[in-house]
Amino acid sequence: MTSASLAELPLLLILLTAVFLLLWLLQWRTRNASWADAGWAVSVGTVMGWWLVQGEGDTNRRLLAGLLIALWTARLGLHLLRRAVQPAEDGRFRAMRLQWGERAQKNFLRYFLLQVPLVLLFALPAAALADDPRALQGRDLLGLVLGLCGLLGVSLADAQLHRHRSKSEDVCQTGLWRYSRHPNYFFEWMFWCCWPWMAPLTLPGLLAWITPVAAYLLLTRVTGIPPAERRALQRRGDLYRRYQMVTSSFFPRPLIKPPISKPDEI
Repeated sequence: MTSASLAELPLLLILLTAVFLLLWLLQWRTRNASWADAGWAVSVGTVMGWWLVQGEGDTNRRLLAGLLIALWTARLGLHLLRRAVQPAEDGRFRAMRLQWGERAQKNFLRYFLLQVPLVLLFALPAAALADDPRALQGRDLLGLVLGLCGLLGVSLADAQLHRHRSKSEDVCQTGLWRYSRHPNYFFEWMFWCCWPWMAPLTLPGLLAWITPVAAYLLLTRVTGIPPAERRALQRRGDLYRRYQMVTSSFFPRPLIKPPISKPDEI
């Protein structure tokens, strides 16, 4: 991170806090907390882009990193914005609203403000490579390929799920969803794995390792798979339980053989 970026950090914190306070008020009016997710995605892309512009490192590396984050922000930001403007709130937030009851608005305020440190956390890869003076190397190109594969994979998974849901309410078990119950989360995580390859092998470069670890924990332990699995079990019951028995939850792999039931003892 450049000295200019460090000097601007207090102002950045104030601006991000103001943005998420306004989004919380919008949530209060629309009763749709999906604005938190949309605001997070757009804010991460904006902060990363600004830090890359402020950087003094190799121009080609900053351009490649900027391309990746622009594609990520456009895809996820538009996807989440479309969700936020829908009349019906996302199931994850509906469940939170019902669980919290009268405390919902106070807890949602905390949730929206929590996005501020999360934005800065996920913007750290830009700080890790913005001032890297090295010319492009093979590691950078590997990171580029990894990031593009992540973006293509999550787009394909979303398209396959959308096509399936337009025809059937059954559990989607086609395409990538045949090999993972959450291929969209897996490829989203793969995207964040690109940054350690593009960052320098120095102490500042270690910042780029934080986001893949954080993304993995959030997607598999907190905001991703756990609530999605609970909602799927509530809606589809035994159909989804059978899907769980034979399909990996995160990392794509061939179908798992279901356990063989023992015959009833006589």
